[in-house]
Amino acid sequence: MLDQPDLLMLAVGRVRTMPRWDGAGWSPARILPLTLSVDHRAMDGAAAGRLLTTLETLLTDSGGTAP
Repeated sequence: MLDQPDLLMLAVGRVRTMPRWDGAGWSPARILPLTLSVDHRAMDGAAAGRLLTTLETLLTDSGGTAP
C-alpha cells in the first residue's frame, strides 16, 4: 500500500545464485528479485512494466558492475 504523495515503491531483494538453463546445460546465474508497486491513478501498468524492463536491461548490461 502506498501513502500519499508516493506514486511507486520499488522493493529489492538480495542477490542469489540460482541454476539457469542456457539451452545447452545448466549454469549458475545471479538473480536479483525486484517488485514494483504502482499507484495506477498516476501511472499506467504498461509504463510500470517498461520501467522494470529498463531496470533489468541496465542491471544486466552492466555485467554486475552497476554502481
